Amino acid sequence: MAGEYNDAPGARMGWDADGSILLSASVNTGTFTVGQSPGAPWAEASLANRQNVNNEDASDDWALSGNDFLAALIFPELRDIDGVFFASPTLQTGGSDFSVDTTNAIDGAWTTMSYVGFDWDLDEEYRDNIDGQSLTGVRCVRFFNSATSIDLSAMHIYGSIASGETPDRIIFLDEASGLEFGQSTAPEIMDFGDRPRGSIIDHEFRLRNNSTVAGNNLTATTIVLTREALEGVMDTWMTYDEAGGGFMTSETVTSLAPETNSGLLTLRLDVDPAAQLFVWAARTKVAVTTWA
Repeated sequence: MAGEYNDAPGARMGWDADGSILLSASVNTGTFTVGQSPGAPWAEASLANRQNVNNEDASDDWALSGNDFLAALIFPELRDIDGVFFASPTLQTGGSDFSVDTTNAIDGAWTTMSYVGFDWDLDEEYRDNIDGQSLTGVRCVRFFNSATSIDLSAMHIYGSIASGETPDRIIFLDEASGLEFGQSTAPEIMDFGDRPRGSIIDHEFRLRNNSTVAGNNLTATTIVLTREALEGVMDTWMTYDEAGGGFMTSETVTSLAPETNSGLLTLRLDVDPAAQLFVWAARTKVAVTTWA
């Protein structure tokens, strides 16, 4: 287990920064119905609100309007989902569903997920309340709440990009196992668990250009690794090193040809000696300047 928390069922999707779209609509029905259409136009979440909904802070909500709401998360490509955690303050009647073929979060076929969500104002141990799923090729997930307070606290999705989607991308490989981060066979990768103050832990990994020689044959150049806080200031404890060049707050890999791995990279977590007992979370982001 990851310290006091249950292990996550897979990698937590960074959907707030990967082109996914978060929408809400007032449905004003009082009851969730699979495949129902909203009773009002959709409202799109801002970047700040997407970040609020995809972090670990129960007090960071997306404030909505109306009596009931339906929140829809549309992915830019099909996703395989291993788990979900939805939360809203003062959750009352709740429910969730998903679609593999919708184009706008309204049309298409919808299937119920047996998950009603949580009132996160009362229950902050979100890792204990992730609902395991085994869904393939999902385009959109939706979450419903009927309550007087209808802010959306969390919409955490665990899983990966479906096979065959987005073939030209950079993936993270664990050095010890050779597996891609967050695969179902090794979901604990990069979960540091409970760490004492002042401790240092290193994790070795490589980047891989997933473009294939027989396919698009694209080379990635100027690949930049950066850090970003999700909860607290854990990002300030994270530095990167490439092949003994010294630990830095960011790292740049010059070029990766198709189907090749980078040199050895190390992520160091150096916990602040004065850190408080807290749920700290951060992530590493990778951006490719040019595909050619």
